[in-house]
Amino acid sequence: MAKVVVVSEKSAVLGFIINLLGLGFFGFDRFYKGDFILGTFKLIGGVVFFMGWIFVYPYLMKVEETPWWGYCAYVYAFLAVCDFILVPLGIIKDNAKKRAKLAMS
Repeated sequence: MAKVVVVSEKSAVLGFIINLLGLGFFGFDRFYKGDFILGTFKLIGGVVFFMGWIFVYPYLMKVEETPWWGYCAYVYAFLAVCDFILVPLGIIKDNAKKRAKLAMS
């Protein structure tokens, strides 16, 4: 008798679209992928970055030298942009692991 197994796979294209819409900046791409801890940290970082952009950015324009915490915002923005590629590739890798695990059983 044949056994039917249903495997839920995530779409790498949808992961990229989430990033493209700007929701990845707040961690929704990581939540979709299943990385809840990293998604939570990214959500907190995104909210802090956004609030800093609204309230602190005008201050940074007036000072001659960027303070150390100003560079933290640049690092966060760089890592959020890197997730445009890392999240879809991670989804593809996770789907391949699911298929391989299914093939072994």
